[in-house]
Amino acid sequence: MRLSIVCLLLLLLFYHKGLSCNCQSPLLEQEIAATQTIMLARVISTEQITIRPDRESVHYLYSTRLEVIKRYKGSRSETIEVLSRITGCAYPFEVDSVYILFASRHPKYYKQFTTPCQRTEKASLSASLISKLDKVENQIYQIGQLSSEELYGKIWCNEVFDRVETTPSHKMDFEETQAFVKQNLKPCEIVYEPKNKRDSLIMQSPSFEAVINRFTVIYEVDTAGQICNPKIGNDWNSIPLKDDAMACKKHAIELVRKLPPLNPAEIRQVKVYTTDKFLVDFSLVAEK
Repeated sequence: MRLSIVCLLLLLLFYHKGLSCNCQSPLLEQEIAATQTIMLARVISTEQITIRPDRESVHYLYSTRLEVIKRYKGSRSETIEVLSRITGCAYPFEVDSVYILFASRHPKYYKQFTTPCQRTEKASLSASLISKLDKVENQIYQIGQLSSEELYGKIWCNEVFDRVETTPSHKMDFEETQAFVKQNLKPCEIVYEPKNKRDSLIMQSPSFEAVINRFTVIYEVDTAGQICNPKIGNDWNSIPLKDDAMACKKHAIELVRKLPPLNPAEIRQVKVYTTDKFLVDFSLVAEK
């Protein structure tokens, strides 16, 4: 039974990694420059199709037709057909949903093609990306010619980025960070809510306690290194915690607010607004 609990924890840890694709992450302007079609569009229909690019191959794909709402790059047609793979790495379009679409002509299929490695995503989850595209739409075909100071220092100066060249870094080393946590974090015991006594006994393992004694606080870092909008990450939302865990979450956010300014992120040697995270470990402080 103990082995099954460990397996469950590992499954929770790597579930999202198992579903994701192994992708490189180009900077946004690099992807914009390299992408032929960028549009805001609504899905009209999607279906599975079979394509034979040569006599020996058979490819099974999704064919999705979308109604164009706003065009940033690409065809001026009112509708567009986009292909995507039917695999664990496929991009599942939903009928009637609105997407920001990144696609390019596939060399074998001769039609527009998109993958999860591109920035194709539901519009409801892409407010920041759409804002960046809106600000650069009049220069989108010349984006590769814009200087870093013009693009990141002026056009996108107030935008938040999740893909950067130099990530935010804390000015404290490991020992200083641990000392800071011990000095500024209020003690708080994070308790799992067992379903029954047997589960309660099973869950008393050092590895499990180490996991539930931590919260990941995610936040934004501005161009001066100041921390903004800290909130608890959702890494372990599937683990039921007792109600007093809310107080622990509040203590974790309070700690992050007290962190000294960070070295801000950079893209092409220009400081940018970005996201970061801090693992708050309550096991470093004495229990009540």
